[in-house]
Amino acid sequence: MIKILGMAREDIINNLNPYRITRILSSEEIMYLAETLGAFWQYDYYAAYYEKKWGYHAELKSGKHSDAFFDSKLILRYPNIKKLIAYQMIMRIKRLKWGVPNFIAGVPDGATELAREMAGIMGTEFAELIKKDGRIILVSSLGHASLLLVEDVCSAGTGFREAVLNIRSKEPSVRLFPIEPVILNRGGQRKIYVEEERTDFKIVALAIRPVREWDLGQCPLCEKGSKAIKPKETEENWRLITASQC
Repeated sequence: MIKILGMAREDIINNLNPYRITRILSSEEIMYLAETLGAFWQYDYYAAYYEKKWGYHAELKSGKHSDAFFDSKLILRYPNIKKLIAYQMIMRIKRLKWGVPNFIAGVPDGATELAREMAGIMGTEFAELIKKDGRIILVSSLGHASLLLVEDVCSAGTGFREAVLNIRSKEPSVRLFPIEPVILNRGGQRKIYVEEERTDFKIVALAIRPVREWDLGQCPLCEKGSKAIKPKETEENWRLITASQC
């Protein structure tokens, strides 16, 4: 059995063969991959309180502030890891016995290429969602088909809800699988309720890492002088947030 924990970064990138991983990886193993490949950032409270390095913390797309952030593109940019993540999602979906969807789509931009990879493996169609002027838009025509909607990370479910509503507005007859496959569930929730759909979408996560988040005006890190930035907005923002407490 291939041992993921303790594997060196270079071995993960160059030698980890996704076709040889035939078991479901644990949450710990998925997080190890994310952290080793620099895709997961966690606020350093020791550096803050003992060294007075308050640095930066994350502003989420929901508007809340958080002490951790996952940038999926930093793990999915490696073809072997993207394929491994896709297979891991498919394994978990198959266990639910919902069958094979006609289409798979990814919430943009984080899950777009992951959904494309999954569609190729499952032999189904890829449905394109794009983000234009800050809005999620369905490009593909679906009709009465079934659709599996994939996301990279779930916190409050903001992006997933928006994607569902935009898909439904264009394709009122589409049959949505009542699940939300994600790489990381960082909100600790078990399901996302979309009121307009009157449906609970069960979160199917490869890894679960509940993290702290606060509404604007109630963030203790802001009170201490740490600044909030959107980590994925620019490459410079990611560099700033990951290096600010070193």
